[in-house]
Amino acid sequence: MTVTAQNDKAGRLTVKTPAQHPAFAGHFPDDPLLPGVVVLDKLIQRVQTHYAAPLRFSQGRFCRFRLESVKFLHSVRPNDEISFQWEEQGTKLRFHIYCQTILIAQGTLTPLTPLPTEQAAT
Repeated sequence: MTVTAQNDKAGRLTVKTPAQHPAFAGHFPDDPLLPGVVVLDKLIQRVQTHYAAPLRFSQGRFCRFRLESVKFLHSVRPNDEISFQWEEQGTKLRFHIYCQTILIAQGTLTPLTPLPTEQAAT
């Protein structure tokens, strides 16, 4: 896992999907695909980590998100390298997920607690 190009309002993460990941065995054994829920879980974990540390220390809580929209455009296969990119747009986070240079998913996350950058602005 490689984290790159990160600042207060945006981030990027690159991960490789190992062929041994247990999700590939059941989804689908003869034509393995990484389930979309696994891809989104990786994204949300990283976004939570990005925002949770400042929130945890300042207000004693984690930042949680609601998946407002997502559209999958391409599948992820074993050993694919996927990149997650997100940025704040107003009170929401817009994300894009790529496999190499191919856009595989995009959507919007809505924080259920204010982001640290929103709190600083008020």
